[in-house]
Amino acid sequence: MKARSQYKFYPKTNQKRDLNDWLRILRYWYNRQLERLTWWQNKILLIFRRTARSPLNFRLI
Repeated sequence: MKARSQYKFYPKTNQKRDLNDWLRILRYWYNRQLERLTWWQNKILLIFRRTARSPLNFRLI
């Protein structure tokens, strides 16, 4: 049998503000990295797929 505990967190007003600020910053960076990954998949991998078909004709677009 596993013992499990649950805890409640009741932040004060200034702690809520700080937590919201951190969450906003983390959301921003997560979305930014997701955009970069999408860009990488659309642009860079497309180049490698093209060159894989014709290895003698390697060039960057």
